[in-house]
Amino acid sequence: DEVVEWFNKIGDDKFLISCNADIDDMFELFGFEPDDELDVTTVNGFITTLFEEIPEVGGRIVYKDLDITVTKAEAKRVLEIQVERIDKERIIMV
Repeated sequence: DEVVEWFNKIGDDKFLISCNADIDDMFELFGFEPDDELDVTTVNGFITTLFEEIPEVGGRIVYKDLDITVTKAEAKRVLEIQVERIDKERIIMV
């Protein structure tokens, strides 16, 4: 049987994440509780909800203290994202 890796660690607090992964697993990985109004089950649904559309490769958004970048996508869905925890001490608001 093929083992699917949903979460691949590529650095300190930095992961490549399959958008087929369960959103609860992603939140657990980063120590978050899902927002009550969030009505999605997959990472793909979460990303589409955040962007309010299907984003293209390179699309970037910040959610809580996570910097999220789309790394693979098709016309109708996101396939993979890169997620990195942001050090809140280093965030500079302009």
